[in-house]
Amino acid sequence: MKIKIFYLITLLSIACYACSREKPVVVNVQLLPGCNQPANLEVLNKRLQALHKKNTVELLNDNQIRVSLYNAADTACLQEILTSRGEVYIIETVSNIDIFPMLQQANKILRKDDINTANSNEYEDDSQPLFTLLYPYEYNGQLVPGSQVGFALARDTLEVNRLLNSSDIKTLFPNPITFMWTAAPQGGRFGLIAISTHGGRFELNPTTVEKAEMTYSKFNSRPEVSLEFKTEYHDKWAQLTRNSIGRDLAIVSDGKVLSFPRVQSEITGGKAAIAGNYTEDFIQTLAAIIMGGVLDCIEK
Repeated sequence: MKIKIFYLITLLSIACYACSREKPVVVNVQLLPGCNQPANLEVLNKRLQALHKKNTVELLNDNQIRVSLYNAADTACLQEILTSRGEVYIIETVSNIDIFPMLQQANKILRKDDINTANSNEYEDDSQPLFTLLYPYEYNGQLVPGSQVGFALARDTLEVNRLLNSSDIKTLFPNPITFMWTAAPQGGRFGLIAISTHGGRFELNPTTVEKAEMTYSKFNSRPEVSLEFKTEYHDKWAQLTRNSIGRDLAIVSDGKVLSFPRVQSEITGGKAAIAGNYTEDFIQTLAAIIMGGVLDCIEK
């Protein structure tokens, strides 16, 4: 999946000392053709104003906009605000225990076909062509419950994708199942999450979300995105969580899994949170993107 960056920030070095509520930092941004539509400018305005209500976007000409920022801290978020497509949603997952037999079968087929997987030099085992790259998620010889089915080094993720999407392997997995990597590594490795597309997505955008803001977790004091859904989506959220009790729900942003919390009980009242080992800048940016919506001039 190739993302086309359609903005070129022409002023990367910003003098933050000049930024205050009275005197904003002004950044001119060059647009590529086709990305100056009113709907996209409205999305950018909403995103920026979620950071600070006085932030603005002004269309200078067909190829250029001017961004005014009234908070020095917002400059750290600017590139993601302007270049992220912003497809954020919650989706059901599939259990590691259910997926593992399929991965074992894939490994046998790949071994038989003698597909070359020598991208990783750290672990070499010709009898395990898939599992030399994708380590099954287990502990003391037992599969770990949940939606994470394995983990891999960053340099091996593309090869794992290629193997799992090869014609003779892809058919092993039922049609509603797909795989996505975690957005952030843990212990130097990225997790592979089994996603079920059977139940569709619960989109996180201005249509469904009344408020998204950074707060701090009551459990570990880390920053998180606190979500309040619009009243008409309370029942849909309650039903999704009720149907997922005992299983993970994955929170996805532009094809990467931000987190995959286990649902313990039905959640009523239309509230949720996106948590993880993320910085304040990341969380603030994510909240602003959710409140702004999707930029439809960036390719999926």
